[in-house]
Amino acid sequence: MSHHIYHTRTFVIHSSPRGEANKVFSLFTKDLGLIRGSAQGVRYLKSKLRHSLQDFSLADVALVHGKNGWKIVNAVFQKNFYAALADTSLRNVVARVFSLLRRLIPEEERNEPLFLMVENGCSFFERQVFTLDEVRSAEAALVLRILHNLGYVGDSKTLSPFVESALWDIELLRSLSPLRREALFTINKSLKESHL
Repeated sequence: MSHHIYHTRTFVIHSSPRGEANKVFSLFTKDLGLIRGSAQGVRYLKSKLRHSLQDFSLADVALVHGKNGWKIVNAVFQKNFYAALADTSLRNVVARVFSLLRRLIPEEERNEPLFLMVENGCSFFERQVFTLDEVRSAEAALVLRILHNLGYVGDSKTLSPFVESALWDIELLRSLSPLRREALFTINKSLKESHL
């Protein structure tokens, strides 16, 4: 019996070992939303999938859905945002953002705008050199946008320019800096009210 093969771009947001050489992955995909998929033998050094499915990687994957869930049958590595960032504070931002996505995104619910938002944000982090203050504002802006997309943050006159914009630039981050306390209050309140 043959299965349909789904091809989609994905972030590998988490992985955990299963059995002797397998892994289970939390994948935030462009076309399928958040899914859990497994890969056979991926922990063996000879595995072709090993490099492509590292945590924090962006990859093009091929998946099949069987009776036991999603199986990853192929993956083509694009980049690893964690490894690509020289700045440790930015690496920590990416790790926290991926952890947040894992907590908040409903499984198997497509959300292409959110996927592109995260991809654009991570790409911006990779292209720029930031001060620590700009890193903090970048994290606040990305988390606000994620929460707004998922319906956890409502409209705010002061924060709407940072939440509703799809653009990323240093001036945006600098203008968020004096409002970051309000942004963090909004983020923390939203996360508390989400009960997740």
